[in-house]
Amino acid sequence: MLWVSRHIADSSGVHILEARDWEPASADLTFYTDACLTGLAFWIPSEKVGFCADVPTDRRIPSEWIFYREKWAVLSALDYAVTRLEMTNQRIVVYTDNSNTVDLYNTLHALPVHNQLLQNAVDLLLRSGCQLRVLHVPAEHNQVADALSRRDMDRARRHEPKLTHLEFLPPRDTLGEDLQ
Repeated sequence: MLWVSRHIADSSGVHILEARDWEPASADLTFYTDACLTGLAFWIPSEKVGFCADVPTDRRIPSEWIFYREKWAVLSALDYAVTRLEMTNQRIVVYTDNSNTVDLYNTLHALPVHNQLLQNAVDLLLRSGCQLRVLHVPAEHNQVADALSRRDMDRARRHEPKLTHLEFLPPRDTLGEDLQ
């Protein structure tokens, strides 16, 4: 509730996140994301660059949180666009092969365990003025991100021979204070 009241107090008026009035092909930047139990990844096809991160192995993060990891991968791509690339007032498309993740970002409705992650995404969008569309891609068309999440660079490069691979640190404040 404090998060909402802070946004209302800081608001210059009514804000609506308008992300449906444009086609994905008109995006300024497009990402593909994926996650597995041990890693997160996103890649930018236009730049031929992919990013990998290990998932913390803390025992308090249940291994069945694959859906959380998928959502965290999307947040990581958005965070990279807004924080590292300093994108403002631009259109961002993120493809994922997880339909639950698409639903979460398109409805802005989450289970309590996912609230911090979703709040961080909304914070990034409001701060940057960027518009986000999270769309589904069949797994067979998400091979590079899948390979990167598993650190299978040979397979990733079979799908994109010119791929450059870099490490990244996912946003940590999505885990809750005791797990950072």
